[in-house]
Amino acid sequence: MDLEKKDWAIIILAVLAVASIAGNGVLLLLPGATERPDLGVVLVFGTMSGPPDLDPMDAWDSAASDVADQVCEPLFNYNLTDPNLAITPALAADFGQWIETGPLPVYQVPLRDDVWFHDGTKFDAEAAVWNFERYANLMETHQAKASELYEYYDPDAVANITTGELGVFIPIINSTAAHDDYVLNITCNVKYGPLEAILSFNAMMMLSPASTPFDAPIDTATGDLVGTGPFVYDGYEAGVEVRFHANDYYYKPRAKIDTLIFSIINDAQIRNN
Repeated sequence: MDLEKKDWAIIILAVLAVASIAGNGVLLLLPGATERPDLGVVLVFGTMSGPPDLDPMDAWDSAASDVADQVCEPLFNYNLTDPNLAITPALAADFGQWIETGPLPVYQVPLRDDVWFHDGTKFDAEAAVWNFERYANLMETHQAKASELYEYYDPDAVANITTGELGVFIPIINSTAAHDDYVLNITCNVKYGPLEAILSFNAMMMLSPASTPFDAPIDTATGDLVGTGPFVYDGYEAGVEVRFHANDYYYKPRAKIDTLIFSIINDAQIRNN
């Protein structure tokens, strides 16, 4: 008898919970659901913290990376459905190839021609060059947390002319240039084997030249994150939530979610409940 009462109590609580969620306009997406209600599909994701950094170049923790992953894309991505995490083209139309056009090796990569940033700016080779030059500037001015990832150590290079000390860190990428509207040349100081891997990291995500500061990281409190991804960044209320809405002009199938909310709940027990 007591067991039956507990069962009924659980059912009643479940019904009240669903009613409460529906009353607040928040709907859970069920597997196989295809119909969208008139009020729009909203997915609320509980997270432990908000992004300490909004700029992908500084996104070293999971909270910042999760935000960047919704909004921005690099030239290459890891296939998260593959147990081996194979690298696949993202904003690149295909894998590139190494070409020899001078004293330094060049990685030439074709780019997609059907991509726009969320502010309407076209993604092309010139936009990619702008991003690489921005990265180089932030690294040279010590404003980027990802700097060391894009350097290699040369034990034979002279570090100090006076003492003759050897060993210095050198940038992997020397320069970039638009070979064509949708072909990018990445000139490297060394033919770096895992180049595609480091181009897949969120520090190399492409941002809109029209909406992103060149000489400084994006301000987390007041800045705007403008990429090419499936969701558009709407804003961040510190300690409360990060909001996004679906990109209606995404070059891949549109997300089946209209609004995405990262709800910040620090307490693990409360968040799990």
